[in-house]
Amino acid sequence: MPRAQARASAAPRASRRESSRAAEGPLPSAARLLFEEDYLPIVDMLADAGMIEPEETETDAYIRIVGQRYRMMRTHEWSEEILARLRDEPE
Repeated sequence: MPRAQARASAAPRASRRESSRAAEGPLPSAARLLFEEDYLPIVDMLADAGMIEPEETETDAYIRIVGQRYRMMRTHEWSEEILARLRDEPE
């Protein structure tokens, strides 16, 4: 079934975390790991810290903050200290 048809026929999803196991079929394991172990925890941290702007999607905020973090710190690490520095730094 073409991907567009599979998407159109998929049942509504209960949560973002369940989306990797949706009716489209399982994501390849690397994509699932990235989604579940990188993207979701970071988006949750950003939401908890109030760092997702009202006009942004979660993905827009993720891309903005991940890029900002790397430019500032040259690291892929996440911690409360890094989140605080990102919150306080202008873009």
